[in-house]
Amino acid sequence: MISPPGNRPASNPSAGALSIVLILALTSALLLVVLIAMVRPGSAEAAAGAHPLFSSLFTSSQRLEGHTGHVILGAIASAVMVAVMTMMVVLGMRRPGKPHAVTRWIIAGFAIYGLILVALVGAYRAYAGGTTVMVGGFPLPTALLVYGVWLFPWFFVLLFVITFDRSVFSDTDQEAFDALVRRERPPESDT
Repeated sequence: MISPPGNRPASNPSAGALSIVLILALTSALLLVVLIAMVRPGSAEAAAGAHPLFSSLFTSSQRLEGHTGHVILGAIASAVMVAVMTMMVVLGMRRPGKPHAVTRWIIAGFAIYGLILVALVGAYRAYAGGTTVMVGGFPLPTALLVYGVWLFPWFFVLLFVITFDRSVFSDTDQEAFDALVRRERPPESDT
Protein backbone atom coordinates (compact mmCIF):
# COMPACT_ATOMS: atom_id res chain seq x y z
CA MET A 1 0.00 0.00 0.00
CA ILE A 2 1.27 3.48 -0.84
CA SER A 3 1.38 5.66 2.26
CA PRO A 4 2.15 9.36 2.62
CA PRO A 5 5.66 9.92 4.00
CA GLY A 6 4.43 10.74 7.53
CA ASN A 7 2.18 7.67 7.73
CA ARG A 8 4.57 4.97 6.58
CA PRO A 9 4.69 1.89 8.78
CA ALA A 10 7.96 1.19 10.51
CA SER A 11 9.98 -1.24 8.46
CA ASN A 12 12.91 -3.42 9.37
CA PRO A 13 15.97 -1.42 8.24
CA SER A 14 18.28 -4.40 8.70
CA ALA A 15 16.27 -6.45 6.15
CA GLY A 16 16.73 -3.73 3.52
CA ALA A 17 20.43 -3.44 4.30
CA LEU A 18 20.83 -7.21 4.17
CA SER A 19 19.12 -7.28 0.76
CA ILE A 20 21.46 -4.61 -0.56
CA VAL A 21 24.54 -6.40 0.81
CA LEU A 22 23.36 -9.71 -0.66
CA ILE A 23 22.70 -8.17 -4.09
CA LEU A 24 26.11 -6.45 -3.99
CA ALA A 25 27.80 -9.74 -3.06
CA LEU A 26 26.00 -11.63 -5.84
CA THR A 27 26.79 -9.03 -8.50
CA SER A 28 30.42 -8.94 -7.31
CA ALA A 29 30.57 -12.74 -7.64
CA LEU A 30 29.14 -12.44 -11.15
CA LEU A 31 31.75 -9.84 -12.06
CA LEU A 32 34.49 -12.10 -10.68
CA VAL A 33 33.25 -15.06 -12.75
CA VAL A 34 33.16 -12.93 -15.90
CA LEU A 35 36.67 -11.60 -15.25
CA ILE A 36 38.01 -15.12 -14.66
CA ALA A 37 36.37 -16.31 -17.89
CA MET A 38 37.91 -13.38 -19.78
CA VAL A 39 41.49 -14.05 -18.66
CA ARG A 40 41.31 -17.86 -18.64
CA PRO A 41 42.94 -19.27 -21.76
CA GLY A 42 40.57 -20.95 -24.18
CA SER A 43 40.99 -24.12 -26.16
CA ALA A 44 42.22 -24.37 -29.71
CA GLU A 45 39.53 -27.05 -30.12
CA ALA A 46 36.85 -24.36 -29.89
CA ALA A 47 38.05 -22.65 -33.08
CA ALA A 48 36.40 -23.54 -36.38
CA GLY A 49 38.36 -25.74 -38.73
CA ALA A 50 37.89 -27.18 -42.18
CA HIS A 51 35.30 -29.93 -42.52
CA PRO A 52 36.97 -33.28 -43.32
CA LEU A 53 34.62 -34.09 -46.24
CA PHE A 54 33.45 -30.72 -47.57
CA SER A 55 36.09 -28.04 -47.95
CA SER A 56 33.50 -25.23 -48.19
CA LEU A 57 32.16 -26.01 -44.67
CA PHE A 58 33.67 -25.34 -41.27
CA THR A 59 33.33 -27.53 -38.21
CA SER A 60 34.21 -27.22 -34.55
CA SER A 61 34.94 -29.75 -31.85
CA GLN A 62 32.33 -30.81 -29.32
CA ARG A 63 34.95 -32.23 -27.00
CA LEU A 64 35.03 -30.76 -23.50
CA GLU A 65 38.70 -31.25 -22.71
CA GLY A 66 39.63 -27.69 -23.61
CA HIS A 67 36.69 -25.80 -22.23
CA THR A 68 35.30 -27.65 -19.22
CA GLY A 69 36.34 -24.70 -17.05
CA HIS A 70 34.36 -22.31 -19.21
CA VAL A 71 31.28 -24.55 -18.98
CA ILE A 72 31.59 -24.57 -15.19
CA LEU A 73 32.09 -20.79 -15.10
CA GLY A 74 29.02 -20.42 -17.32
CA ALA A 75 27.00 -22.59 -14.95
CA ILE A 76 28.14 -20.52 -11.96
CA ALA A 77 27.33 -17.28 -13.81
CA SER A 78 23.88 -18.61 -14.69
CA ALA A 79 23.18 -19.58 -11.08
CA VAL A 80 24.31 -16.18 -9.81
CA MET A 81 22.18 -14.37 -12.43
CA VAL A 82 19.10 -16.37 -11.42
CA ALA A 83 19.82 -15.55 -7.75
CA VAL A 84 20.17 -11.82 -8.56
CA MET A 85 16.93 -11.85 -10.59
CA THR A 86 15.15 -13.61 -7.74
CA MET A 87 16.43 -11.08 -5.18
CA MET A 88 15.45 -8.12 -7.36
CA VAL A 89 11.93 -9.36 -8.08
CA VAL A 90 11.28 -10.38 -4.46
CA LEU A 91 12.65 -7.04 -3.26
CA GLY A 92 10.38 -5.24 -5.72
CA MET A 93 7.38 -7.29 -4.55
CA ARG A 94 8.06 -6.59 -0.87
CA ARG A 95 5.05 -5.13 0.92
CA PRO A 96 4.52 -4.02 4.51
CA GLY A 97 3.35 -6.92 6.65
CA LYS A 98 3.63 -10.57 5.77
CA PRO A 99 4.92 -11.70 2.36
CA HIS A 100 2.29 -12.04 -0.33
CA ALA A 101 1.56 -15.55 -1.63
CA VAL A 102 2.84 -14.49 -5.06
CA THR A 103 6.32 -14.12 -3.55
CA ARG A 104 6.37 -17.86 -2.87
CA TRP A 105 5.36 -18.55 -6.49
CA ILE A 106 8.13 -16.23 -7.71
CA ILE A 107 10.76 -17.96 -5.58
CA ALA A 108 9.51 -21.39 -6.72
CA GLY A 109 9.54 -20.22 -10.36
CA PHE A 110 13.10 -18.99 -10.14
CA ALA A 111 14.13 -22.23 -8.41
CA ILE A 112 12.66 -24.17 -11.36
CA TYR A 113 14.39 -21.79 -13.77
CA GLY A 114 17.71 -22.45 -12.00
CA LEU A 115 17.11 -26.21 -12.24
CA ILE A 116 16.47 -25.82 -15.98
CA LEU A 117 19.85 -24.09 -16.33
CA VAL A 118 21.57 -26.83 -14.30
CA ALA A 119 19.88 -29.46 -16.50
CA LEU A 120 21.06 -27.54 -19.57
CA VAL A 121 24.68 -27.68 -18.42
CA GLY A 122 24.38 -31.39 -17.60
CA ALA A 123 22.72 -32.11 -20.95
CA TYR A 124 25.43 -30.17 -22.78
CA ARG A 125 28.16 -32.16 -21.03
CA ALA A 126 26.41 -35.43 -21.96
CA TYR A 127 25.87 -34.26 -25.55
CA ALA A 128 29.50 -33.19 -25.91
CA GLY A 129 30.46 -36.61 -24.53
CA GLY A 130 28.64 -38.30 -27.40
CA THR A 131 25.19 -38.98 -25.91
CA THR A 132 22.46 -37.70 -28.23
CA VAL A 133 18.84 -37.58 -27.07
CA MET A 134 16.29 -35.84 -29.29
CA VAL A 135 13.38 -33.93 -27.69
CA GLY A 136 10.84 -32.00 -29.72
CA GLY A 137 13.03 -32.16 -32.83
CA PHE A 138 16.16 -30.85 -31.09
CA PRO A 139 19.12 -32.39 -29.27
CA LEU A 140 18.40 -32.27 -25.52
CA PRO A 141 20.62 -29.21 -24.75
CA THR A 142 18.93 -27.19 -27.52
CA ALA A 143 15.48 -28.41 -26.45
CA LEU A 144 16.17 -27.25 -22.88
CA LEU A 145 17.33 -23.91 -24.21
CA VAL A 146 14.31 -23.41 -26.48
CA TYR A 147 11.55 -24.99 -24.40
CA GLY A 148 12.97 -24.23 -20.95
CA VAL A 149 15.21 -21.17 -20.82
CA TRP A 150 13.30 -19.34 -23.55
CA LEU A 151 9.68 -20.31 -22.79
CA PHE A 152 9.67 -20.67 -18.99
CA PRO A 153 9.83 -16.90 -18.27
CA TRP A 154 6.26 -16.72 -19.61
CA PHE A 155 5.34 -18.22 -16.23
CA PHE A 156 6.41 -14.93 -14.61
CA VAL A 157 4.55 -12.83 -17.19
CA LEU A 158 1.35 -14.80 -16.60
CA LEU A 159 1.85 -14.67 -12.83
CA PHE A 160 2.13 -10.87 -12.90
CA VAL A 161 -0.82 -10.47 -15.29
CA ILE A 162 -3.09 -12.71 -13.22
CA THR A 163 -2.13 -11.30 -9.81
CA PHE A 164 -1.28 -7.67 -10.64
CA ASP A 165 -4.29 -6.13 -8.89
CA ARG A 166 -3.69 -8.19 -5.73
CA SER A 167 0.08 -8.28 -5.45
CA VAL A 168 1.53 -5.32 -7.31
CA PHE A 169 -0.97 -2.45 -7.31
CA SER A 170 -4.24 -3.10 -5.50
CA ASP A 171 -7.41 -1.00 -5.28
CA THR A 172 -6.23 0.12 -1.84
CA ASP A 173 -2.97 1.30 -3.40
CA GLN A 174 -4.93 3.20 -6.05
CA GLU A 175 -7.08 4.89 -3.40
CA ALA A 176 -4.02 5.88 -1.37
CA PHE A 177 -2.33 7.19 -4.53
CA ASP A 178 -5.43 9.22 -5.48
CA ALA A 179 -5.61 10.69 -1.96
CA LEU A 180 -1.94 11.62 -2.12
CA VAL A 181 -2.40 13.30 -5.52
CA ARG A 182 -5.42 15.24 -4.25
CA ARG A 183 -3.52 16.39 -1.17
CA GLU A 184 -0.39 17.43 -3.11
CA ARG A 185 -2.09 18.99 -6.14
CA PRO A 186 -2.20 22.80 -5.97
CA PRO A 187 -5.73 24.26 -5.83
CA GLU A 188 -7.09 25.16 -9.24
CA SER A 189 -7.73 28.82 -9.81
CA ASP A 190 -10.94 30.14 -11.37
CA THR A 191 -9.09 32.52 -13.69
